[in-house]
Amino acid sequence: MVERTEAVDPRWVAVDDYIAQRRRRGAERRPEGGVLDADSDDERIQGTRALFDAIAAEPRLTATAVQTAGAKKLDGFLLAVVTG
Repeated sequence: MVERTEAVDPRWVAVDDYIAQRRRRGAERRPEGGVLDADSDDERIQGTRALFDAIAAEPRLTATAVQTAGAKKLDGFLLAVVTG
């Protein structure tokens, strides 16, 4: 996503869902909110954190991550907008 920001117009929006959980179907249950653990050895959490870092380093993107709570326990999504 980050590499392609040059090809899109400002106001383009991207959404990444399930950022707080990040677990495969059938995989062992990980602690909720693991994406907050910078020392996690879980590759899915590392990937989510790498996405956050890449978006933060891209000056054309403005983004926020929103944590939600409900029947699925902790979950969340990332919303990024091309601003320039």
